[in-house]
Amino acid sequence: MDKPLRILILEDRSIDAALLLDELRQQGIDPEWVRVDTEEEFLAQLSPEWDLILADYSMPKFDGMRALKLLKESGLDIPFIVVSGKISEEVAVNCMKEGAADYLLKDRLARLGPAVSNALEENKLQREKKKTDEELRRLKEFNESIVQSVIEAILIEDDQGNITFINPAAQELLGYTPEELTGQHWTTIVPAKETKAISGQLDKRRKGVAGQYEAALLSKAGQEIPVIVNARPLFEGDQFTGVLTAFTDITERKQAEKDLADKARELETLHHIGVAIAVQKDLTELLQYIVEQTADLVDAQSCSVLLLDEETGELVFRAAVDKAAGKRVPPGKGIVFRAFNTNKPQIVNDLSADPDYYDHILVEAGAKEASLLAVRLQIEDQAIGVLTALNKKNGQFSQNDSDILTIVANHAAIAIEKTRLYEAALAARQNAEEQRQFSENIVQTAPTIVITLDEAANLITFNQYAETLTGYSSTEIIGQNWVEIFIPDEIKTELSNSFQAFTNGPDLSWSNENPILCKDGSTRQIAWQNALLKDPQDQFIAVLAIGLDITERVQAEARIQQQLQQLDTLHRIDMAITASMDLGIIYNQILLQVIAHLNASAAAILEYNKFSHSLTYAALQGTNSPLLQQKPLSLGVGLAGRVALEHQALSFSLHAEQEELTHVPLPNKAEFVSYYGLPLIAKGELKGVLEIFHNQPFDPEPGVTDFLNTLASQAAIAIDNYTLFNELKSSKLDLTLAFDASLESWTKTLALRSPETETPSERITELTLTLARTFGVSEEQLAHVRRGVLLHDIGKMAVPDHILTKPEPLPEAEWEIMRQHPTFAHNMLSPVDFLRPASEIPHCHHEKWDGSGYPQGLQGKQIPLAARIFAVIDVWDALISHRPYREAWPQEKALTYIREQSGKAFDPEVVDAFFQIIKAS
Repeated sequence: MDKPLRILILEDRSIDAALLLDELRQQGIDPEWVRVDTEEEFLAQLSPEWDLILADYSMPKFDGMRALKLLKESGLDIPFIVVSGKISEEVAVNCMKEGAADYLLKDRLARLGPAVSNALEENKLQREKKKTDEELRRLKEFNESIVQSVIEAILIEDDQGNITFINPAAQELLGYTPEELTGQHWTTIVPAKETKAISGQLDKRRKGVAGQYEAALLSKAGQEIPVIVNARPLFEGDQFTGVLTAFTDITERKQAEKDLADKARELETLHHIGVAIAVQKDLTELLQYIVEQTADLVDAQSCSVLLLDEETGELVFRAAVDKAAGKRVPPGKGIVFRAFNTNKPQIVNDLSADPDYYDHILVEAGAKEASLLAVRLQIEDQAIGVLTALNKKNGQFSQNDSDILTIVANHAAIAIEKTRLYEAALAARQNAEEQRQFSENIVQTAPTIVITLDEAANLITFNQYAETLTGYSSTEIIGQNWVEIFIPDEIKTELSNSFQAFTNGPDLSWSNENPILCKDGSTRQIAWQNALLKDPQDQFIAVLAIGLDITERVQAEARIQQQLQQLDTLHRIDMAITASMDLGIIYNQILLQVIAHLNASAAAILEYNKFSHSLTYAALQGTNSPLLQQKPLSLGVGLAGRVALEHQALSFSLHAEQEELTHVPLPNKAEFVSYYGLPLIAKGELKGVLEIFHNQPFDPEPGVTDFLNTLASQAAIAIDNYTLFNELKSSKLDLTLAFDASLESWTKTLALRSPETETPSERITELTLTLARTFGVSEEQLAHVRRGVLLHDIGKMAVPDHILTKPEPLPEAEWEIMRQHPTFAHNMLSPVDFLRPASEIPHCHHEKWDGSGYPQGLQGKQIPLAARIFAVIDVWDALISHRPYREAWPQEKALTYIREQSGKAFDPEVVDAFFQIIKAS
């Protein structure tokens, strides 16, 4: 049985209250009611909340308007209808403005039942709209929270390239606040040198093509930040609306690459210096080569070799990049002697503050303010000179520069000693042995692989680091073929051909990267710098290969790439969710991405029915066979039922769960080896289950597990969004139908007040819409045009009856009031968002093409198109319709009049189109 209607009656006369109740009962409404007639009683009765309030407008102790005000102050949402024995039009309108649902006279109570029904229905719609608006607000906040929590920097630009959104990660990366960047063009955060290339990328976005590329961003502090850009176009239907861009900071990777390149360059230069030392016999040429190579290696303006003059104790510039060659430094003078005497590399980055600064030599060397790096040259423990680098071009010298200079100094010292001993055969042979031994020590202790190979790629030498890294000892590997032992089968042929091309070619150096196999079966990625060693007669000696282990760097890059792929996958799914409300399409996109990313054999999604507490298969990918017929699964039944019941991801070996497989509707389920299931949960509620099947064991790493959990959340959100969307769409349709029904009710109400509006609204409405279509007005806009036609004289509701219903012509004073009805209509409709687009016709249909119309005196195309169209139809219909003060005109006379008014009252183009329609009808 339905709950009876509860009505609070504000009335001082019990007989009038009885009449109200009697009228309601005659119309099928038998309410529960209470009558009050004072403010104190009214306030006391407001709780619990009533379904409806009927209030007399005026009473001795209280009145309806005061009660309406108190109701609004209480915050209660109760429909309020004013009932009065006598009430003016102005007072009635004021009641409606103050929030009354309706008003009626006591002598016209036949309208009480419909008024109550309308008020209750309108109140219901308003409450449902509030609920819908609140759900939309929560959904928007939820979606925004996802974007705000993403660790990648995300920007959104509009179709003009202006930034409309940045997330916290982007704020941290760039140093800007959202207020500083919102509305700025993307060029604000891009270096000038990058704008042309990025503009080309944006052209691709406009064509609907996503892209990934490297670029640089410009922070607020002016720092250039290298990033990987993942850019996706945004569309609303077929209309491009902007770009969503995710940035990954690759500063550390770029620095690692630079460090690796610098290290390779250092190794190559050191190799060339070593080669030069091995083959060069002229000391002066050798030293000059060393200082030139060293200056480039440590980025110095000047580099010099000073040798000790044992007779004078001076240090003499024997080789230099500048004009200092031949100059002498007195014994014990300057920073160079400090390095000579202490055997400790000297790094002085502010010469002017150093107590041993020696002005004379440095000035002649062309450096008044400089940084200096000095390393002692020595043979065993015997100092023979100093190697210096002066005035670093790009800043101060570092410890790495000192290490490089120390290595070069060691090479240079050996070369110097070798050359000196060359003059004496016995001394030369002894020095050669020391040089060989010293070089071998360097090779053996170097933190890199150092090997030599003959022309067939057989190993000649194998240093200690190579032994440690590969697990092979030199005794078991020397003489073995490098390619056969260490190179994976899939690249043996390619590498062997490249090696042979190098040994037979003109180049003395060759750089490459390739994996090597260690003794324990593991693989290491190595970056090689290879040098071709030849004797003075250009005959092959050996290939010197120096290898740097870059396995960790390659693995880091692979992890980054995997994360980028995961981000791209999640973004693709986000785009599918955003672009479609078809759950089937979204499910298939999710399942295809799961199979591709996890190399799965099959994947399925089950939807959860919260009313029957059961799961039903909704989508399957990975098998050519369709889903078999299957009954819904109860919670706890089957693998999916267990995942749903426990609300957590579960992994199973299917060999141990054969009985549970009977609940899986896959035709080839015996082929699967492992199962992984995840619950789909949104807002704490179960939405379904994601199942993943593999034909091999599957044990996901933490990174993959995180990815799967995120993907499952996306699937759950898609289901939740779909449900919300359908509910909102239904609510919107109901509201639209209610609005249109109200408009038709207003039109009929107005027709009762004004004899002039008795013309069937369908006729002028259809004629107006037909004429509007000839001007290309869209179907969406036609809906507003239709409402405008229905409401074209709504402003007359504010015109007093004695003017509106007068059968004879109006005097000028009353015409002035009548001419205000378009303004009344605008004031009534413009506060209503839903009706604002329809207000053009009610507000402007009395404007004239030549500017002589009212209420604004608009001229030509200042008048909205809809109003120009309706003006012709309105006059046509009025002329051929009967009026109390005249007979209807014949159509020929009316058409002649409209043609005469073309260019005066009417838009000529509209008149021409109107005549075409009349002619065709």
